[in-house]
Amino acid sequence: MVECVLPSLAVLAALLSASVAFADPSPLIPGDPLACFTRVDGAATVTNVTVAGMPFTRALHVKTGTVASNANAWDIRPRCFSTQAAKVNDVVAVTFWMRAIAAPGNLGLTSFVLERNDSPYTKSVTYTAAAGTDWKKLEVPFTMAETYASNAYNFSFWVTFANQEIEIGGLAILDYGPGVPFSSLGLTTWPYDERAPDAPWRAAAAGRIDRYRKGDIVVIARDDSGRTIPGAQIHARMKRHAFGFGTAVAGDVIQRTDTTGQNYRDAIKKLFNKVVTENALKWPTFESNGRQQADYMLPWFAANGIEMVRGHNVIWPAATYLPADVQAMLKATPVNADALRARIDKHIADVMGYTKGKVTEWDVLNEAYTNKDLQAVLGDSEMASWFVQARTADPAIKLYINDYNILEAGGYDIQHINGYQQIIRNLLAAGAPVDGIGLQSHFDSNLTPPSRVIELLDQFATFGRDLQVTEFDVSVADEQVQADYTRDFLTACFSHPAIKGFMMWGFWEGAHWKPQGAMIRRDWSTKPNYGVWNDLLYTQWWTDVRGATAADGTWRTRGFLGDYDIEVTVNGATKTYPLRVSSNTEPVYLNTGKTPARAIAAKGIVNGASFAGGPIAPGEIVTIFGSGFGPGDTRVLFDGVAGQLIYALAGQVSAIVPSGVTGTTQVRVEYQGVATEPVQMTVAAAAPGIFMCPNKPGVALVINASAGNVISCNADFVPPGSGSVITFFVTGEGGLRGGTSFGNIALASRCVADFAGAIYPGVTQINTCVPDAAPRDPAVPMVFIAGGVASPPASINLQTAWTLLWSDDFNGAAGTSPDPARWTYDLGGGGWGNAELETYTNTTDNVYHDGAGNLVIRAVKTGSGYTSARIKTQGKFSVTYGKVEARIKIPYGQGIWPAFWMLGADIDQVGWPACGEIDIMENIGKEPATIHGTVHGPGYSGNSGIGAPFSLAAGGRFADDFHVYGIEWSPQSVAFFLDGTQYFEVTPARLPAGKNWVYQHPFFLILNVATGGTWPGNPDATTTFPQQMLVDWVHVSQR
Repeated sequence: MVECVLPSLAVLAALLSASVAFADPSPLIPGDPLACFTRVDGAATVTNVTVAGMPFTRALHVKTGTVASNANAWDIRPRCFSTQAAKVNDVVAVTFWMRAIAAPGNLGLTSFVLERNDSPYTKSVTYTAAAGTDWKKLEVPFTMAETYASNAYNFSFWVTFANQEIEIGGLAILDYGPGVPFSSLGLTTWPYDERAPDAPWRAAAAGRIDRYRKGDIVVIARDDSGRTIPGAQIHARMKRHAFGFGTAVAGDVIQRTDTTGQNYRDAIKKLFNKVVTENALKWPTFESNGRQQADYMLPWFAANGIEMVRGHNVIWPAATYLPADVQAMLKATPVNADALRARIDKHIADVMGYTKGKVTEWDVLNEAYTNKDLQAVLGDSEMASWFVQARTADPAIKLYINDYNILEAGGYDIQHINGYQQIIRNLLAAGAPVDGIGLQSHFDSNLTPPSRVIELLDQFATFGRDLQVTEFDVSVADEQVQADYTRDFLTACFSHPAIKGFMMWGFWEGAHWKPQGAMIRRDWSTKPNYGVWNDLLYTQWWTDVRGATAADGTWRTRGFLGDYDIEVTVNGATKTYPLRVSSNTEPVYLNTGKTPARAIAAKGIVNGASFAGGPIAPGEIVTIFGSGFGPGDTRVLFDGVAGQLIYALAGQVSAIVPSGVTGTTQVRVEYQGVATEPVQMTVAAAAPGIFMCPNKPGVALVINASAGNVISCNADFVPPGSGSVITFFVTGEGGLRGGTSFGNIALASRCVADFAGAIYPGVTQINTCVPDAAPRDPAVPMVFIAGGVASPPASINLQTAWTLLWSDDFNGAAGTSPDPARWTYDLGGGGWGNAELETYTNTTDNVYHDGAGNLVIRAVKTGSGYTSARIKTQGKFSVTYGKVEARIKIPYGQGIWPAFWMLGADIDQVGWPACGEIDIMENIGKEPATIHGTVHGPGYSGNSGIGAPFSLAAGGRFADDFHVYGIEWSPQSVAFFLDGTQYFEVTPARLPAGKNWVYQHPFFLILNVATGGTWPGNPDATTTFPQQMLVDWVHVSQR
């Protein structure tokens, strides 16, 4: 019968446990909770307002104004003092709704607080909430920190946030009594946002973890002759994380000689690779029994392979945390500042001298935002001095500042966050050697969503210092919530590249400042958060993989950063090799067997542009020739620092010289983890080289910007003429201002197009102009000079120049007609296909020399209409290809249409537009600042012509001065120029599909001034007559 009774009792106990009923909760504010908030501290307006469409009908409307930057979080708050008695460990659930009416960023903030009315003002809860413009439900479970008599404590909403209006309604505060799990309270919004398995932040965090917390591992298996071994079996077994996962260690418990002490020490070794002294090195403790604890702890850490050790803390500047004699100094009237400073300085020297060589980090300053007793006497600037002294005492370690409520409190303790940031800014501005920023992370039920955690980490990462979670725990009466938040918070932090360590503030209930926050119970049984910690650190973030080498003898994987044993098995024989993976960007290589020799060739380090030897310069691209390296798996090291790799081929590699090298540098090429012997190179301020065409040895890679950006490496390159703007590229100029010479001819003054700037790492673009006196040879040596150092010459083709083929400078006598040997006329009216109004004549009323070197084409208004002139070279001169230019001062006015253009000489045979038309310059007078260049041909004529306008800056008019209008015409291009600058180019590629390029035969020239027409419109009352176009010259040149 006994065997049956015991199972029955167990079943009965389970049934009873499942059916436990909790007493009805009691409200802690009698009556209407909102009506109790009658006292308002600070500058806020608090009113009751009516609410519609919600489960409640009334709300508090709270409005704040300007808030001082040094305000305390509690300075502004509505408060309720009519409260019922409550007992320590009672479980309380608070529910309220909140929305922002107006707030910065449309985010309203408040902190719900329960605190004792008198000293020490014990707080059972401080819960910071944020809400947007829609009503948001907030639920706050907590456990009473102490027993309170009726009316001995108060509730308040802290609203010390500038310029916001919020409303709070639906408030209920219920006491459920002791022992009630949070999970039984029926809460719907607690514990925290983004807890769901598919929350978007998780995928992003996983991607960052893969990127920042893993490194590439490459194993190369060779035999004793250096031959690679395919199929070798590889097993990579992780032994220890590189990232610091740590805990605070209690100095008394670790020394215990009983089972508890042994369990405690074993847990440290099993769970953590980093530690922090919890109390032993704090100032008062260190000067009492802390040194004895540290005498045991620090050697024990070293003996057990724990390399990362934090000291905590040098200065905690509140009187409460200072030795008794220092507290007495602070109470003296007046305070002897010199004596106080000397006492502090001695302590810094003592404690840091004691730990020198035994710790790797120190919290130099702890909680300075709220603890200010020392600063009140010595000034805030004294904080920087503490860091300077710490650096002097131990130059080799990282120095941290540390504070709380940065990531906690829902992530919205804005005063504390801003205040901490300002302290850090001030320290850095004062030159304090702050290496790291500590973020304590003691959480209660006010759990910060992971995306807000990451947002805050991003903010603090802008300081450019290491970040570390220094004192993590989660103290809530729900073990599953505790585990879930541990998982999510740890994941978010581990994913952030600025986080360099994650410290728990204890792990065992028997040695934890908040036993509920531990992950191992007092009886050494484990809680769910223990399982989370182990699963993340030793399963999800742990690497244990197997594989076999490929045909080239290599095996590759990506593993978490840390220490490994690599087992290599060949023909049944296994050898184990240690390997440390410490970089997420540079692979780590393990070579087994004999490694082939690697070497840099004699004089094998050259400028990557000119391929000339000599000194190298910071920022220069160098190319290195040799043997035994490349392709792939290659680095170029300059005094051990990897330069940015450009490419790696077999026996040839190119990289950028790091900016920090000076004097001389040792250059090595590393291939698959094995480096060449070093080659010493002299480092100069500048060692310029000009990039050359890969298909034309010795020819500079030049872009002729004045000829349509043609490139010297290509067959269609147009050699630049005098004043032409060219672009070329250099490396090794060292960031120094340089100049260019062409056949020893340099510009007499700066070119209007001068430019020098980096366009790619190691590559600088140079824009300059060709000097007038530069040689006109097919291979002119071009040299770039930077810092007085000349590059090796690279050639540029400057040979070809334009030769004048035909011209008219219009030097005839005043009143005479154009030269009949050069020009003839189009006569008559009829609209000319454009609804024009003028009649063209050949009289000197409409076209004549002015005697001052100009031809005048004159549009005149007559009684019956308008007359003008249109002259042409048809039958007298035509040209195929070349430069066609005219210097012209055009008229302006509504309905006036001056033009300089060309028609195909075969127009009488094929007609228009099959003959082709090139409009070098057209203007419609109502647009005095704009000219047009256009081509017309079959299928792209009239309104479908292919062209582009050019407009002067606001206020300019072409009629105000002469301008040179021209084209440069080649078999496959018509480029349009204004005053020597190209503004448009037409090539066959621009034509509509299937249309013909009709610009490969002779064309003749035309000058005219039309009146009216479909494009310019007709003259109106604003148009004055006569109108005239002055032509200074017309030139036609060919190469």
